Amino acid sequence: MSRCWSIVLLSLLIGSFAHGAQEPVMVRSRSGQFVIRGLPLTMLRFGRATNAVSYVRLDPTVFAVSCERIKEAVLGEFGMEDRWRGMIAIVLHPTEADDELIDVTSTRYKNNWGYRMDIPERVDRRRVIKAVIDVLLLEIANRKAGERSAEMPPWLSAGFTSHLEATVLSSISLEPETTVLRKEKHPDPLKEVREMLSSQPPLSFNQLSLPEESMLVEPDAKFYGHCAHLFVHELLGLKDGRRCLQDMMLRLGEHLNWQTAFLKSFSGHFPRLIDADKWWSLIAAGYSGKETSIHWGRAETSRQLDDTLNTSVEVRLHQEDLPMKTVANLQKIISEWDYARQFPVLRLKLNHLQALRLRVPPEIEPLVAEYIWILDFYLEKRGKPVPDNGKIKRSARKAIEETVKRLNELDLRREGSRPLPRTAATQAAF
Repeated sequence: MSRCWSIVLLSLLIGSFAHGAQEPVMVRSRSGQFVIRGLPLTMLRFGRATNAVSYVRLDPTVFAVSCERIKEAVLGEFGMEDRWRGMIAIVLHPTEADDELIDVTSTRYKNNWGYRMDIPERVDRRRVIKAVIDVLLLEIANRKAGERSAEMPPWLSAGFTSHLEATVLSSISLEPETTVLRKEKHPDPLKEVREMLSSQPPLSFNQLSLPEESMLVEPDAKFYGHCAHLFVHELLGLKDGRRCLQDMMLRLGEHLNWQTAFLKSFSGHFPRLIDADKWWSLIAAGYSGKETSIHWGRAETSRQLDDTLNTSVEVRLHQEDLPMKTVANLQKIISEWDYARQFPVLRLKLNHLQALRLRVPPEIEPLVAEYIWILDFYLEKRGKPVPDNGKIKRSARKAIEETVKRLNELDLRREGSRPLPRTAATQAAF
């Protein structure tokens, strides 16, 4: 009799458990920004299995913790505090097919925006991480947006996702009781980028900014993501690049297109889009070819340095005369131009020198490094341009004199490093 009751009780427990599996739970994340509704994985339930090894099974409670960790990673890279305004509602629904899309919708309310994500409970790991990052980036960009949602740079989401996955999110777990293999202590975040770009050149700035639809669909989407990753990595590597990227994010909602916000935020580095294009071309050239450390010859290095260190300007001897083109070196710019005018030019030169450093021969690299150091020293001493009465402070005058002196010395060394003309080199050999 006791055995019969045990069987009946066990049957009731199983039935109750199976019935409870049909009841979804609602979980609110620690910060309150994420509200997740779905079936917990601790209950018995049945669904269509998948053979994709990159797929994960999402549990509402665990996923709420994962979403907060992803947000911490995003805010950490921007150097921002958590001041969210738009709530993100996430619905986990039973998976109906492999490669099921993640549906994201944004809604404009009276004073802010709200977001909803419909995610299959079994989903590709990278796809769900990217979707959460997409929504977080959009939430930040829309904080100052009106009726129209902010336009996002196409390279930002793809590049930022790859950057975070290769760094702070490399060990994130999206499933309960998942064992994460220990990663190497100091991994190269660009390892996959270097491997892919060893066989084909990176996309151009125009292709990153205005990609064709085919570039955003596999298999081309992977290559686009690697190029965007490198672009974001290099932007973050600029002096105050992280602050500029943060500023751009907060400006996106105020402008009709992302290019305007980008130029305003990176004005100290790229006064025009063509300057960003040239900077990226130099960066991309350093990663082109089958060798990752390919260098220019002495003649090409000399030409590139000349182009970077000299600036073409137009001058008039008299007000009524037509402008004449001339060349101004760094010393002339620093000693004769108004600081507000020279500041963006010198920042641009600094960026170009940093990009050139990747391609110059090893024996020329220390020289380029010193040009970078002295410009960085000068800009650090002068700081950001501020309105003044036209008088130069004593500290600024001293910085100008010291910088010009060191640049003169570097120019002499650069002249000595120039390759001999072919005829002179031939004569020297005999």
